[in-house]
Amino acid sequence: MKFSGIRAMTLGLVLSAPVLPAAAQTHEYRLNGTYADVFGGPSLTSDGGVLGPYGYNFGPNQGLVLRNVFSPGNSYSIVFRATLSSVTSSTGYVKLVDFKDQTSDNGYYVYNGQSVFYPYNGSGFSTDYLPNVPTTTVLTNDATAHMVSVYVNGLLRLSISDGAQFAEFTGPNGVARFFEDDFYLGQPEATSGFVDYLATYNQALTASEVANLPVPTTVPEPATMTLVATGLCCVAAIARRRRNASS
Repeated sequence: MKFSGIRAMTLGLVLSAPVLPAAAQTHEYRLNGTYADVFGGPSLTSDGGVLGPYGYNFGPNQGLVLRNVFSPGNSYSIVFRATLSSVTSSTGYVKLVDFKDQTSDNGYYVYNGQSVFYPYNGSGFSTDYLPNVPTTTVLTNDATAHMVSVYVNGLLRLSISDGAQFAEFTGPNGVARFFEDDFYLGQPEATSGFVDYLATYNQALTASEVANLPVPTTVPEPATMTLVATGLCCVAAIARRRRNASS
């Protein structure tokens, strides 16, 4: 199996720069017992899961939903810190961000640990995401240049020309879904996990801005925390048509 599409650029060095003025943050969700936006904007909603004082525990396809924040044609950045219980599925893929209200198989995934913006290439690094390890992801979309970039724990992992605009949120009210698969094969590409921070910006952050993001620390989730919805039930092993190798 090979990834098809544009070859992703990767960078294996930690990005560093002088501290810059804060970028234009628009919404911040600390998930400390509330889905509310720190700045008073639209609240997150959830499709199940459990919100606690330190973050949100979710089972497969029990993700977070954000509406009335993103608009087609506008640049943005999304920051989230999550701990995934698994970085693979029956197909190898776990969807982290869905852009088309679950009507398209395209989106941002983990594939056996590596970052993938499908249908483009993956990062090639199988340790981008590790099971049960908190990971901070920054996804940026420059709507003018049609460039999508993904940083994982401060490292640039993907830089992709998105002429087809797969990274635009075109569902009703600009709906964005996190940790929920689409319905292409009945939602097999999902996992359980924990998320304690999500924020958006109204611009595509630069590498220097990503390196200096003010992501707050949080109290670690209790060791006894149990993740809800312990897995997928009776998911058939189906090879995806879109995953086939292309020449």
